[in-house]
Amino acid sequence: MPEPVDPEAFDQAYRAVELSYSEGRFDEALREAEALLEQQAPGGGDPRTERLKLILGHIHLHGLGQPGRAVALYQDVLDTGTTATYIELAEQGLALCQDAFAQEAAAERAVVAEQAAAPAMPWLLESVAGPAGQAADLSIEAVRVEELVAFATPAGSVVPMPVKNPSTVGPVEEAELAKGLLRVVLG
Repeated sequence: MPEPVDPEAFDQAYRAVELSYSEGRFDEALREAEALLEQQAPGGGDPRTERLKLILGHIHLHGLGQPGRAVALYQDVLDTGTTATYIELAEQGLALCQDAFAQEAAAERAVVAEQAAAPAMPWLLESVAGPAGQAADLSIEAVRVEELVAFATPAGSVVPMPVKNPSTVGPVEEAELAKGLLRVVLG
């Protein structure tokens, strides 16, 4: 078990953590605070350790946006702390973590709702817009369908030929139609 850091050395190192945190250098503040915590002898009720865990919680919550990691630090101060002010700050930190979780959940629900409301194929919306944002005419026009029948030429290639009367399609022609030999003529 490591010896506690000299109070003067601890205060100096802690000020460096606070400075990094206040200047927005959260990764650096985290590294410094974790290193100081490793040097500090663990012990319930040590105000220096409580204060260090509180700032670690703040770094995770406010600086790095990691409320899940902050919860454990705040909870540890609540469970082992003896300083009333630090316990109160830990309770406030836990409440802020719960707010952050609620905001994350609301943001996730908003994203899901937005995705559900978005069209599955947005490019189709572009094709129906007329000039200058006017609604396009989506009426259906009649088309003429001709069946193509394949036959072999002397050279061995297959050439599709139109059937003269498309209204009388027999079983053989229906089979050819099922093979994909269909030509649609838009009139």
